[in-house]
Amino acid sequence: MSRIYYRGGMSPFETFSPGYILTHNVIGTNVGNFLYLNGVLRSLMIDDNTVIQANYYNTNYYKPEYVNENFDCFVIPLADAFRENFVNELNELTSFVKKLKIPCYVIGVGLKESYEPDFSQPKPQDEAVKKFVTAVLEKSNCIGVRGELTGKYLETLGFAEGRDFMVIGCPSMYMKGKRLHIQNPKLDVNSKVCFNSNVAASVPTRKFIKLKMKEFENHYFIGQVVNELRSIYLGAPYEYKIEYNFRNVTDKIYQDGRLRFFCNVPKWMEFLNDSDLTFGSRLHGNIAAVLAGTPALLVTKDSRTRELAEYHHLNAIHESKLNEKLTLQELVEQQDFSQIEKYQKQNFDRYVAFLKKNDIPNIFMDGEDPQETAFDRKIKQTDLLEGIVPVSQCSLEEIAERNRDYYTNLDEKLDRLSKKLNFTSDLLQKERIKNQKIATEPLSKKVVNKVKGFLK
Repeated sequence: MSRIYYRGGMSPFETFSPGYILTHNVIGTNVGNFLYLNGVLRSLMIDDNTVIQANYYNTNYYKPEYVNENFDCFVIPLADAFRENFVNELNELTSFVKKLKIPCYVIGVGLKESYEPDFSQPKPQDEAVKKFVTAVLEKSNCIGVRGELTGKYLETLGFAEGRDFMVIGCPSMYMKGKRLHIQNPKLDVNSKVCFNSNVAASVPTRKFIKLKMKEFENHYFIGQVVNELRSIYLGAPYEYKIEYNFRNVTDKIYQDGRLRFFCNVPKWMEFLNDSDLTFGSRLHGNIAAVLAGTPALLVTKDSRTRELAEYHHLNAIHESKLNEKLTLQELVEQQDFSQIEKYQKQNFDRYVAFLKKNDIPNIFMDGEDPQETAFDRKIKQTDLLEGIVPVSQCSLEEIAERNRDYYTNLDEKLDRLSKKLNFTSDLLQKERIKNQKIATEPLSKKVVNKVKGFLK
């Protein structure tokens, strides 16, 4: 039996209501995080007795002493964590890892930079990254990074490929082992095409995606982040004041019911499996389609999307190459969607070699590549949420239930925060009273008490 403690917002075998997800952000802002997490956990659940426990994105969910006594390892699957606005989280993880006595494994991590990173200049996160990687290497043989660009970045910090890190791609791509099969699509106006986008994409990219949706009557926009979930589930206006695929419930895409949001990977992939193509700027939105056997065309824009597209040979086009005069079908005809299969086995073998280098028990040991695993069996036993349709498609009873779900969870969270705040306030007040008492004591008494304390 293996006992795994891991960084993650929730277990793949837990089902939370959309209201709970919105108020507690267990998806880590983006449901795409579930994809690489599922890939890692499926690899490491060696039998039906494997114990997995999330930290719910709370570094202090369990104390280090408890983790040392009750788990065999701490697994840290990460996305583009080598970035400036993730420094605080990295520092917390570093501090936690240093207190552990069990192995710690980073299975996937990447750099977030421009499409053509400048490695000649220091970056704000350098010191935090060095401390984090060093701490992890004290408890494992090497870390797994997403792509060559992340590898080059670590080399500028003094780490060496092969010794300190291996390029393994995204663990989500090995959710089905070495097995991938993608056919070139034959699109027409009746094809079911799924789209995705994000606010980080350029304005022309977002406009292009919105324009191409009109070419297919049977299209869907698949949301991935909490703001999109809030908008689809509750009808709240989309928060960003920018050109986007949908903004209000009065938008045509709402009224036509062409929005979806998935709170788990299986239902997400099931929907994409029944589609003819996925197109957009969401990395894991397109990887989910590939895993479902559906062709996907990714719009790349930064180092994160570039290095994974290059490593896995995902079909991709840089956002500067988008031409509104071309139909999506014409863009697709320029692609060979079978190319991913040609490189999947060698990438998979490298991933397995990484697990072996770290002596991590996994389902692929001894050349195995099982089609059904302990992870798969447990997923089948889990009562998973269906895809969420836009609120415009709901009855008044369903709308009322959605609001009850959201505001009940919000009230419970605010109540907990209030109690925590009151507790902290009481502690501060006690400290103030104590300090005031000390401040008013005669100097001689203070000295005597200090000496007594020292002698003890």
